[in-house]
Amino acid sequence: MRGQASAMAFCGVTAALAVVLMIAGGWLPAATYCAPVAASLLLAFAAGRCGKRLGLCWFFAVALLSLLLTQDKEAALVFLCLGYYPLLRPRLQRLACRPVRLAAKLAVFLAGSAAALAAAWLILGLPWRETAGLTAALLALAAAAFGLYDLLLGRLARRFAKM
Repeated sequence: MRGQASAMAFCGVTAALAVVLMIAGGWLPAATYCAPVAASLLLAFAAGRCGKRLGLCWFFAVALLSLLLTQDKEAALVFLCLGYYPLLRPRLQRLACRPVRLAAKLAVFLAGSAAALAAAWLILGLPWRETAGLTAALLALAAAAFGLYDLLLGRLARRFAKM
């Protein structure tokens, strides 16, 4: 019981820290995409310590609180659409063929990005006709950043397994 209580407390503290990071992300314009990445890295630690089931509860709690409390709704949408990746990554890593694994990871990223962009355009009313070319270029750069993020998650998972 004591181990379960400490795991639950760890999840609660990391969830609160993730919400604070998401709120602080609204203060700096450059943090629109940095805050969701930092919050999802905390999800990797929480899921590693508490398990996938509590990690999924953690994700939905942080996503809901981010949508309700943050000033930067775009950052909250990015976290909602892409922040679950640390929970999905171990399953994608089990794919035997490396090109298939990379294609699956890219498909997950593009689907989440498309959902975030569609929500930003439809719900938040951001203009899309004027920025379609720029959006495609930024999406290509974001895919490269996602590749680096995936490498970072792999290294963190190996370090966390050694603890």
